[in-house]
Amino acid sequence: MKRVCVINRGEIACNIIKAIHELGMTAIALYSKADEYSMHVRMADEAYFIGDAAAKKSYLNVPVVLQVLKENNIDAVHPGYGFLSENSEFSNAVIALGIKWIGPSSDNMNLMSKKDVAIKVAKEAGASVLENSECLDITSISDIVSKAKEITYPLLIKAVSGGGGIGMKLVENEEQLKVDVLSTAKMAQAAFGDGSIYLEKYIQEARHIEIQVFGFKDEVLHFYERECSIQRRFQKVLEETHACNISADKISQIADDAVKIANHISYQGAGTVEFIYDNISKKHYFLEMNTRIQVEYPVTQNCTNTKLLELQIQYAFGLHKKIKQEDIVHKGHSMQCRIYAENPKLNFMPSPGILSKLSFIEDETIEIKTGVKEGDKITHYYDPMIAKVVVRGKSREDVIKNMLRALNNVIIEGVATNVEFLKNILNTEEFKKGEISTQFISKHLKKLI
Repeated sequence: MKRVCVINRGEIACNIIKAIHELGMTAIALYSKADEYSMHVRMADEAYFIGDAAAKKSYLNVPVVLQVLKENNIDAVHPGYGFLSENSEFSNAVIALGIKWIGPSSDNMNLMSKKDVAIKVAKEAGASVLENSECLDITSISDIVSKAKEITYPLLIKAVSGGGGIGMKLVENEEQLKVDVLSTAKMAQAAFGDGSIYLEKYIQEARHIEIQVFGFKDEVLHFYERECSIQRRFQKVLEETHACNISADKISQIADDAVKIANHISYQGAGTVEFIYDNISKKHYFLEMNTRIQVEYPVTQNCTNTKLLELQIQYAFGLHKKIKQEDIVHKGHSMQCRIYAENPKLNFMPSPGILSKLSFIEDETIEIKTGVKEGDKITHYYDPMIAKVVVRGKSREDVIKNMLRALNNVIIEGVATNVEFLKNILNTEEFKKGEISTQFISKHLKKLI
């Protein structure tokens, strides 16, 4: 029986373990001191301790993780998202042990993990990109000011490395630019160990549209789009598919560009190519590529009848069935809301604590993906996500109605949450009409909180 180790925690670890078991394989979990009694540990066939609660001492502790892999006859590693999922040096170290890496090649990761390099790859592949600068020399403020004038305001200061909205700053003028360049570089250095930054034109009426791709040995296929425009601080809050109020022809063009980019680097496995769509000009531009499974993968599964986690594992072991693009049909609608332990009324401050009550409803249209149960603790060490509420239906209207029903039946006590905030988003006329952009939350913030 194949032995697959999940180097992650929380909701994604639990769902990877489910996928491993569905394929008749053995699931091995790793855990920190804070996660000793966590759901993913209880679900796994075996679990091994890797260190103290802080991620650097556990889930990011490469020597310890590699030692556990060496000692326990592991056949493959699934990194999930976050932590070591896009660390090419770690993936090479895993492969050097004779263990399969369930993800793209290290070459794929190296090319797409640095946003400035990824932009060059996209241009080479024939995709449009936003006007941007090269990597900046932060010791020369005059050069940075000059480049900003060429691009024109508003613009974004962006970290070359990392993701999750960290190391990004919207700048409206030169005075703000001078202040924020150094602070953004410092933030990027602290978060990713790389303080490199660049400038990029900011589209004010933008949509965030991403394409799920999967690279096989001889070709890359796409699994259609996800709409991810409902964001705060550049982090996604709600995702859905189909994307409303964008023509099928335009979605096809965006998907074609995603496949071109992935094919250009002979991409292998699951990945997501992200684009900015300009609501005014109706043009789209490459943004970045994530060389891993995404948090929002369930909405794609619901509308394409595909099990992406299982497909990742099957592909790594050569057990997948041949798929053609025409076999992938995009039907119905699906939406995901992320429930966080945070307080929207206190600037979304994290709210760690014990989940003294935790209850959801599930049925044929509503699925709850979580890594916690009643009595568990949300700690300050990790992302404060409690659950993902995933809804499917025949139409967007049906899905919004059922998502509201799902959220109305959520019971969480012991921590503050964003449940009411999510309900308020769904209840706005603008959201119901699909009048959305990446500025949706900031535009409507007063009535959302």
